[in-house]
Amino acid sequence: MPNGPFTRKKAKGTAIAARDINELQVALENTPTLVEVGGGVPALTSSLNTIRRKRVYLSDYVAGTGSNETSGIQAAVTAAAGGTLVCADDLLVGYSGPVEVLGDTRIAGGATFRQIDGNVNNVYPQALFYAINRTGIRIKDIEIDCNYAGAPNGMENGIFFRGVTKSRIELPTISGVKHCGIYISHGCDQVKIIQPNIEGRPGLGPSDSSPLVYIVSDIYGTNGTNGLMTEAGAVTFSTANSLPKVTKRITVQGGDYRYGTHGVSALNVRRVRVEGVNCDENAHRGVIFSGVERSTVHAANVYAAGSTGIHMVWGCYHNVISNNTVDGTVGQEGDGIKGYYGVSFNTITGNTVSNVPNAGVRLAVNALGNVITDNNLYGCGSGAGGGVQLAGYLSGAYTDPTTYFPTSGNIVTNNRAVSCYNGFQLTSGTSVITLITRNTVALNIASGCTVGFKSDSNALVLDNVRYMCHAFDNSTNYSDGGNTYRTANAYIVANDALVP
Repeated sequence: MPNGPFTRKKAKGTAIAARDINELQVALENTPTLVEVGGGVPALTSSLNTIRRKRVYLSDYVAGTGSNETSGIQAAVTAAAGGTLVCADDLLVGYSGPVEVLGDTRIAGGATFRQIDGNVNNVYPQALFYAINRTGIRIKDIEIDCNYAGAPNGMENGIFFRGVTKSRIELPTISGVKHCGIYISHGCDQVKIIQPNIEGRPGLGPSDSSPLVYIVSDIYGTNGTNGLMTEAGAVTFSTANSLPKVTKRITVQGGDYRYGTHGVSALNVRRVRVEGVNCDENAHRGVIFSGVERSTVHAANVYAAGSTGIHMVWGCYHNVISNNTVDGTVGQEGDGIKGYYGVSFNTITGNTVSNVPNAGVRLAVNALGNVITDNNLYGCGSGAGGGVQLAGYLSGAYTDPTTYFPTSGNIVTNNRAVSCYNGFQLTSGTSVITLITRNTVALNIASGCTVGFKSDSNALVLDNVRYMCHAFDNSTNYSDGGNTYRTANAYIVANDALVP
């Protein structure tokens, strides 16, 4: 007799142990046959009727030939509340409007849903499946074509959650995305997105309009900064009007994200984990965090992003960007991993960045107290930039807080910059103490480390190794429009050149 209070007997008499309610629920999910209760836990017996989920079959409600059957889909989903809606692989179902999913509902199977009337969809929240203030939803294996009709007003989103908790979206295939494949909105908590395959529209410009996965809390204002910039466009970094990060504990695990503007976008949220995603040819960013705290991007693969591979902006704090691979960033900004506008106390470690036109890792505009360590940077920078670039922002006087946003107190250690334009570069308003130590620079075009050009860095460049590239240098004062900027005052000491 297997250990545990529950066993399920298969047809040939094999018993499977289940130690608690959750394990029994998993065991019963596919074939709820004969169940024995034992182990001296009679209090759990009454839960069996709830655990043995009812099954509703989509084929009982739709013809499945591709015609518009939105009402049939909704009837089937409603009937499946508290149970499972089985969507057979051979079903092809057309839809033209949103379908609401109630709590404790599972939708599973390989049926294909096609949005076939793109001009009848202006109903909030403009998604095939949506849920608001529900819990315990699981959507698995389905295929959604968000704009099969090719209409200009095609369905905006594939799946939309708002206020949804303890739910999962697993293995969906979503194509034809106009806005978002999966939209996790305000108030969601403990939602997992596992191994989706999402394809957006190709050929888009570098905007924020079409992230394939979007995770967001409500924000203040219309410019996307949650109050850190005024509506008139002035940077303040004031959080007086910022709305709280109520969307939290969201996981995006694995999957493929092609085209669209961003692969995965998170805005004003906390405790998000993005892991093992593959972002391919996104028009703007592969992964972007904006106003995100205590979150992680780990083991992502980003290829040919249109602007930045992995991006942090607008007050991102205490995040970890680790063990990612970014290759071939193209277009606009041309950075591998970037953080600017008040990104602070983040760790960027163990990443590999290659073949980007500007910087492998770039921090700018009031980036404070970050650690950049153990990264491999190859072929970064073309005529500018390089392995690691630190830059403040200075458009007027140093004494004017509206024109001077220093980047300060960052540590750059134990990185390797090979065949880059510059190995490490401090430029344009980088200030206070920056430590660049124990890095290796090799075969770089311009310099191993350059400190200067509108910089008052007071940097300490110490114990680095330089191989077959120009010396570490320190530039002089720079004058522009009557403003004279301070000398770099860098201490460049004890750095070894391995060749004459």
